[in-house]
Amino acid sequence: MVVTQEEENAIDGLKPRIYTDGSKLEDKVGGAVSVWREGKEILKSTFRLESYCSVYQAELTAILKALDMMCKISKLKKAIILSDSRSALECLTDSTSLQPLAVEIRERLRELKNKDGDVEFYWVKTHIGIPGNERADELAKKAALFNKQAAVYDKCPLSFAKRLTRDSTCMGWQQRYNEATTGAVTKIFFPDIRQAHSTLKNIKLDNVKTQLLTGHGGFKAYLFKYKLTQSPSCACSSEIDETILHLLIDCPRFAMKILECEQKMGIAINDTTLKYAINNDDCRTHFLKYAEIVVRTAGKANGSKIV
Repeated sequence: MVVTQEEENAIDGLKPRIYTDGSKLEDKVGGAVSVWREGKEILKSTFRLESYCSVYQAELTAILKALDMMCKISKLKKAIILSDSRSALECLTDSTSLQPLAVEIRERLRELKNKDGDVEFYWVKTHIGIPGNERADELAKKAALFNKQAAVYDKCPLSFAKRLTRDSTCMGWQQRYNEATTGAVTKIFFPDIRQAHSTLKNIKLDNVKTQLLTGHGGFKAYLFKYKLTQSPSCACSSEIDETILHLLIDCPRFAMKILECEQKMGIAINDTTLKYAINNDDCRTHFLKYAEIVVRTAGKANGSKIV
């Protein structure tokens, strides 16, 4: 491990130092190798990977390219490779790793050994002023952004494949959710299924919250649908159905409570802001406290049992 410039200077000065780095910028991936001797860059190489590749793959590819140089150039067959990717270097210590690039690197190490070569690996902390490492970082970023050559590596990482599968699944789920004729109230609170998943992880669901988020509960419009009450109308007006949305937004019985909640949240409550009220971390607690009062009050007035 190398942490300071002084510690880097203490490394065997007779051997060439090969700095490697990988970068991903603006969904473009590149890497670089910078070879130094006696404080000067004597050789460099840059490359790009396909856009779906990871920085980790770029880091490993850079190490592989460095070993390629050592195998092909006799003056470099005994050298020091320095990388600021701890994960890439740790991968090389695992002889059982089946990561494709790690397998190639192990093969190149055997080839180098057969040629009487020798390599030492060092981890360097990034951005501490080591010229060789800073140069490799600069070259890798430029390679990611501007290198137009054919990609030297095009195998997609497992993380990318998982993301594609997850995205495809979520797109199908979202489409079915949007097209469903049920769940109208739930869709007002959660138009996006990913946001719903994220928010619901932070809500301890119970009977009251379930009634709130589905509109299925002790509300006269819902009870009337199943012939459990004589009228769907709200107590505030015989011309207005008592739905959860009416109770939360318009019912004058809760005018003061609505105002208090709006002042605490800093937003007006209406059918377009309900999703913000439930999904925003700063608003959620205030909104749920208000909504629970509404649900319990309506349920009690309509003879509905709420635990």
